[in-house]
Amino acid sequence: MRRKALYIIYKRIRPAFGLPLGFILMYGFFVNSISLQLILAGIVFVLIEIYAGLYNDYWDYDEDVKNKRKDKLTTSGLLTLERVKYLAFSLAGAAIILAAFTNTFVLFVALYAVIMFTFYSHPKFKLKGRIWGYLEVSTIFFFIPIALNTLLLPEFYPPTLIFSAYCFLQFAYILFQKDSTDPEDKKNIFLTHGWEKSTIATSVIGVLASLSLLIVCLFKPVLLLVWFFNAFTKFSNLNSIRNKTITRTLRSRLILFEFLTPYLFIGVNFL
Repeated sequence: MRRKALYIIYKRIRPAFGLPLGFILMYGFFVNSISLQLILAGIVFVLIEIYAGLYNDYWDYDEDVKNKRKDKLTTSGLLTLERVKYLAFSLAGAAIILAAFTNTFVLFVALYAVIMFTFYSHPKFKLKGRIWGYLEVSTIFFFIPIALNTLLLPEFYPPTLIFSAYCFLQFAYILFQKDSTDPEDKKNIFLTHGWEKSTIATSVIGVLASLSLLIVCLFKPVLLLVWFFNAFTKFSNLNSIRNKTITRTLRSRLILFEFLTPYLFIGVNFL
């Protein structure tokens, strides 16, 4: 029981450490500026990402029960539905308070992130399961590096825009490809838009994400090892989706490599 609980918790917090925190630390190394404020900003967006996951679980509860999902806090019996909702909003509130101690732009992006993640999950706004909805939510990650630029550097650093494009496209790719192994979820682009159209959209986003990472890595050629590693996992994932051989287990393993990409970037910078 304890092992299962730890796995469920790990599964819920993994995206937070693989995406916003990874991107933020990666950007700090990209501009050679690591500070306490950067770490604080990282904590802010980790809390917001966990909020997003919990809030999504809250609204997906009935469908998860119907599909016999036991891998979430809400359906595993670890927390009641109401407690998950209160925990989610508590994390969002804590994130906004912490963001106020960074700078105005980080606070603005944090507020924007909470709003967009709320729109993503709330059935009234219906961003989940829509191609344009996924792209709209992903704009959060375009603005995060720009916010960090105002936090860390005295003036605007043009390559930040390239880095922003990578973060935006990488998050969008992760959102798109996830639906390929959730056939029971009605809010699923592969069901609402068809397998062929959704595969094309996912592939285009994946290729653009890979190209933007390539440009980022060209600033230090040794980082091309990181790009190659990331490109290989994307190709494997997209090829499996195209051939309809993708499984939840395979996708989970490949996406773990995607989450590790920022930390590989940081590790190579140490070499």
